[in-house]
Amino acid sequence: MQGRELFAGFLEKNGISPAEAGRRLGVTRVAVYRWLDDGRPGQPLRIAIDNWTRGEVPAASWVTDRELDRCAVAPFDATDAIDIQAADDHRASDPEERMWIDLGEAGA
Repeated sequence: MQGRELFAGFLEKNGISPAEAGRRLGVTRVAVYRWLDDGRPGQPLRIAIDNWTRGEVPAASWVTDRELDRCAVAPFDATDAIDIQAADDHRASDPEERMWIDLGEAGA
């Protein structure tokens, strides 16, 4: 179930009008109607809704499949840190690269 349906169900179950929800969340009733129709609140408001509804409408419930796909990355692995350190060690041992590193730090 997506955020829109959860939010609508929460409002209905608790007898809260879109205007009252807007007042509680610090937005206009028009914004709430938009969320109930085809819009979505921004991330800060998703978190506010999650808090206000005590988790009945989780912030993550508003995330689209496309957004989830963009977040599909491999979890960090300790070997990643080793690879990064090896690359840094190699650059630092190259005299020309070391010059750029030193110039970059001097300009900071």
